[in-house]
Order: sequence, then C-alpha cells, then structure tokens
Amino acid sequence: MTLFEMLVEALSQLPQPAHIDAIKERVKEIAAAQGIERKTFSVRTVLSQNKDVFKNVNPGSGMWALAAGGPLPDVWDEGLNDLGEPEGKRVLVAHLRAERSRKLVAAFKARLPNFKCTACSFDFEVRYGELGAGFIEAHHIEPVSKLKGDKAPDLNQLAALCSNCHRMIHKAGLISVEELKRRMQL
Repeated sequence: MTLFEMLVEALSQLPQPAHIDAIKERVKEIAAAQGIERKTFSVRTVLSQNKDVFKNVNPGSGMWALAAGGPLPDVWDEGLNDLGEPEGKRVLVAHLRAERSRKLVAAFKARLPNFKCTACSFDFEVRYGELGAGFIEAHHIEPVSKLKGDKAPDLNQLAALCSNCHRMIHKAGLISVEELKRRMQL
C-alpha cells in the first residue's frame, strides 16, 4: 500500500477537514495494520503534490480534506460550465463492484437467434447498419449485486435488451421485462 493510498484511506475515515497531525496518526495506524514499518512519512509533500485529490482547506491551518467533497471555487475558471459545476475534474473513487462474467455474456449472445430487444423489438443493425450488427445488452434478471459469487452461471438468467430498455428497467427499480412491456403498452 503506497503512502498516497494510505492518505486517501485515512482522510476517508476521518471527519473532514482533518488536521495534518490527525492524518499522520491515522496513516501510522494504517501502516502498522498493513505491516509497513517506516519511521517517517512525507505526508505534507504527498498532500501538496496531489491537489486534484487532496485540498488544503485553509492554507497555513494544517487542515486537509479530500478534494471531491469540497466547495466549488468562487471564480469562473478551471473548466467551469455556465452552471458553475466542474466538468472533467479528476476524482479518485474507491468502491467494491460485483464482477460480471464476460464469458457468460458472450455465450448468451452466441445462442441468440437475433439481436432484437426482448422488450421493444429494437434492432441495432436495422437502425445503424453494420455498426449496430450483433449489438445488444445482456440484462441480468437476478441482479449481480445480489449474487454472492457462489452460483454457477445460468444463461436463462439473462435477457437481451436495447440500451434504452435496459436503462429504464434499472431506473424503475429493477422491474421485470414483462412489467416494462406493460408500461410501454406493447
């Protein structure tokens, strides 16, 4: 684990903004838990050199925070759009994600008789020509997030959907394909 990663973890665990002394103490605890033995950590240097991730809340105060959670600048610059929100800002995000099997999806698509959406019958090849040939999304009927990684893949737990129908199923709280068809009155 690098010092940068330990700083991100420390600031994620501490109330923000946090004083540099509290950050250093938390980094030492994280390092000890990881079995990392170092007498010195150049915490201030790493914080200062990564301003896209860490923010010096009040220069001179020793207070730091993760940049993603901070207030927006008051000036019109740095790529702000007319809504006053940053575009293209780099933000470090750490999360756990349920893995999807590419082999399962490939096997599912290989057995399809056509690439029409099972909800609305949209066919990407008809609409986009060669660019859309063989394109369709595989929707997991049982959400991958609910799986614990101990079940054998099941091709019958997938449905072929166009991008719009797939998005609407998720937007509506993971309704069934049949319920989506009913709502579209198809």
